[in-house]
Amino acid sequence: MRPTSTRLPAMNFFEHQEVAKRSTTRLVVLFVLAVIALVVGVNLAAAFGLSAAGSRYGPGPAALVTLSVLAVICFGTLYRLASLRGGGPVVAAGLGGRLVQPGSASPKERQYLNVVEEIAIAAGTPVPAVFVLDGEEGINAFAAGLTPQDAAIGVTRGALEKLTRDELQGVIAHEFSHILHGDSRLNVRLMGLLYGILLVGLIGQFALRSMRFAGRSSGRQGNNGVLVVLVIGVALMVLGYAGTFFGDLIKAAVSRQREFLADASAVQYTRNPLGIAGALMKIGGLREGSLVEHRGAIEASHMFFGSGRKRNLRGLFATHPPLEERVVRLVPGLAGRLTKAFAGDRAAMSALQHGAAGLAAEFPDLAPAPPAATALGQAGQLSDAHIERARAILGDLPRQLRESAAEPFGARITLHALVHTAGAAGPLPPAIDADVRRVAKELRGLGPAARHALAELALGALGQFSPQQGEALLAELDRSLGTGAEFGAVALRSLAAASLGERRASGSPRLRLPRVADALRVALSALAERGSRQPAERTRAFQLGWAHSGLPASERLGAVGGQALGDALATLAQLVPADRSRVLECAALVMEADGTVQPEEAELFRVLAESLEVPIPPLLDGQPLGGPGVASRP
Repeated sequence: MRPTSTRLPAMNFFEHQEVAKRSTTRLVVLFVLAVIALVVGVNLAAAFGLSAAGSRYGPGPAALVTLSVLAVICFGTLYRLASLRGGGPVVAAGLGGRLVQPGSASPKERQYLNVVEEIAIAAGTPVPAVFVLDGEEGINAFAAGLTPQDAAIGVTRGALEKLTRDELQGVIAHEFSHILHGDSRLNVRLMGLLYGILLVGLIGQFALRSMRFAGRSSGRQGNNGVLVVLVIGVALMVLGYAGTFFGDLIKAAVSRQREFLADASAVQYTRNPLGIAGALMKIGGLREGSLVEHRGAIEASHMFFGSGRKRNLRGLFATHPPLEERVVRLVPGLAGRLTKAFAGDRAAMSALQHGAAGLAAEFPDLAPAPPAATALGQAGQLSDAHIERARAILGDLPRQLRESAAEPFGARITLHALVHTAGAAGPLPPAIDADVRRVAKELRGLGPAARHALAELALGALGQFSPQQGEALLAELDRSLGTGAEFGAVALRSLAAASLGERRASGSPRLRLPRVADALRVALSALAERGSRQPAERTRAFQLGWAHSGLPASERLGAVGGQALGDALATLAQLVPADRSRVLECAALVMEADGTVQPEEAELFRVLAESLEVPIPPLLDGQPLGGPGVASRP
């Protein structure tokens, strides 16, 4: 039987980004409504307290109370959002996570790293930082990050020890779906917004504790004042925890349905529903379930694979759908067995505890429909063929080169070597000149896809750089680029800047295509120059791409310098998702104008896409890039 319920909706990567944007708007609306409710509640409590003390509650006190509550919420929200600007690694460390280093002595951790690297390379994203929550026996995982460049993935010790490789791969694929579709950014913002509401309750708790001491020392004359503060303190605490109520409601409103989508995406990525279904069944069959005991788990409950709580909330307040419903959507044939297990049948519960083992023969036909055929159509929609391709690419990399690229010092050398071999014209840093040239010599023996995989490993390691180290690296790369650097070298520098947080400082994407016409002309001109040696062919390729943009006619530029190209990429990165799709279609037309796409051009297309935060999987044999009419547009 084929469980059509596991298939993804007919929605491409760019539409997913628009949905995530709408979810962010809904989150802000719900947050504002919660703040209004808290302000009204605190004012009512203050009015009651003053009335009990014989005072009148007029416009002055009401304005003071309102401004005070808003100030507390704004301070708490801004403080928390600022503390989370470091992205996924900050969230992971706050949950007690330990960074897993390349070359770990633990076989389970090496397997975990391999799975993450395979899916990241297959998805066309930098390899995220990888964490383990050592003290947690339950089976759980999470993904966090403001962008794919600063993402982190974490799993509990229980997940590492109790899941098979297929089950772990299903869980990691689920978390990658959250990264690719913008959920991880939404989840981090949600943590920041809700912290301001919770801070009201914490202040109320502090006020009540203070009242115990004040009550002992105050005389009769101060009783009225103590009563007022006591009433306000109780109100703050109650309303603050009412904020937690609102928080759970908001989490549920923006998170629950996206868990179903991530489950379905994991099936599409791995072509193995029994992997993720097996992990969910093991959660249901374990005493620990998906429990995460760290004190920060409640704040981050919406970003876990399982609920992470002792008591799974149901209905309106559940951040996750019921476990059995998730499993049945993946493997409908398990419905009866799950009903028996959760009703207390020991044999059925025992089957749950074994996860996916032994079920493959019962459900031989569970693969979802294949994704779109073009590279652009597969943005964010990788398949098992891409994971196999990524596994082969990583397997062909020399082990020392692969492990070196995934740690900070080696990532610096690897990026310099990649930029050097991609056409940088400037000098190398003297301290690492010999090391860079040695690695560059090895890189020249590798294919474009292998070099791209090394870039993803190195970009992922940049998250461990301090701000000062990041600035120094970008300055080094700028000197290495010189004035005549080619497109690939400049794009790699752009990716490094994004991984170091430079793009986050510029805000959310907001520009439309007409406002970046000059930047698009620079980028398409550079691609045309790279694609052919004949001036007439270059002009024809440029005009094909430019015509698809819908912008007024334009002439192709001549040779494009490195600085101009870098500025153009930074500008294009501010486009809204729908127009990024159009830019990549234009680029595909330029690169396919001569009827063929060489491997170097294909990887160049992936680099351009990644600079626009559009993850493109490794190209399969004979796969077109994706011109107009292939990738659906909102």
